[in-house]
Amino acid sequence: MQHMRMLPLLASALMIGALPRLDIPGPPPRKYRPHVDAVPAPSIGPETRQVRRQSERRAAKAQRTRDKLIARMAAKAWRRQNRKAAA
Repeated sequence: MQHMRMLPLLASALMIGALPRLDIPGPPPRKYRPHVDAVPAPSIGPETRQVRRQSERRAAKAQRTRDKLIARMAAKAWRRQNRKAAA
């Protein structure tokens, strides 16, 4: 039974041999190559004021988003309670 397991592998190997060889293209044209300085290297020194402000702004926005979500959930719960009380 060992040779039965090899049949699919053998068939795929034969088919790969039958396929025409795909030509591997050379390097992309110059206009599509990324510039060497496209991605700046991370600075090693202390973070700049701009970077710190950006991260603070991002954190504040995330907090506002969380607060809005909590407020929406609280409003839904409050309405549900009032509906139960009215019914």
